[in-house]
Amino acid sequence: MWTDEETKAFIGFMEECVVDSLKVDRGQFRLWTFEKLALTILEAFPTYMLIVKHCKNKHKRLKEVSTCL
Repeated sequence: MWTDEETKAFIGFMEECVVDSLKVDRGQFRLWTFEKLALTILEAFPTYMLIVKHCKNKHKRLKEVSTCL
């Protein structure tokens, strides 16, 4: 379960990845981008238990929510 603070940080880190051009041509994040996101979240929230799959799932859910708005 992601807290609001973790979600906001995750979105901020994703925005940084977009600015740094860490997306492929189709507009999707690369696997190593999710790895970088996971490491960045773990650095910001050291007690959080997180793996790359969690980041991919969170990204997917955020995309689903944003298309519904």
